Formats: sequence, structure tokens, C-alpha cells
Amino acid sequence: MNPFTILNISPTADAAAVMQAAAAVLRDKRHSAREIAEARQLLMNPEVRPVLVFLHSADLTSLLRPHAAAEESDNGTTALQRLDIFD
Repeated sequence: MNPFTILNISPTADAAAVMQAAAAVLRDKRHSAREIAEARQLLMNPEVRPVLVFLHSADLTSLLRPHAAAEESDNGTTALQRLDIFD
């Protein structure tokens, strides 16, 4: 569950914007009242909010791609397996 998507707000929105967005989304009935309440509660918690901002706004796609260094070398091992210090 991405509370920023549910409430249709940016990660930089302040507490007043969170409350206004929760009311607007509740009126539009795009999500259930329970989802909206959970999203609002999570975003209003000062201990949880930085974690949510990181999880839902950090671009981690570069970490999910296979690395080019894993290609096979001339001796049949991958560059990640072979340790040059023992050559």
C-alpha cells in the first residue's frame, strides 16, 4: 500500500495537506474508508513517515538490473566469481 498514491499527494506534503487530501479522497470514494484512514494514520506518524518517503520515492531500479560485470570471461568464470588477488 502506497499512502502517497492513495491520498494523491507528494512525499513533501505537510500535515494539513494530508488531512485535506484524506477528506477529498474520502468524498470521491476512490478508495475504501479503511485504506484512507490507514494511509492518513501512517503519514501523520513522525516515526513512520521518513521510512515511507524512502520506500515509495527512492528509485531503486538500477539495483534490480543485472550487472554487466557478470558476463563470462575467457576462462569460463564470471567476473564476480574470479578473484584477481589469487592470480
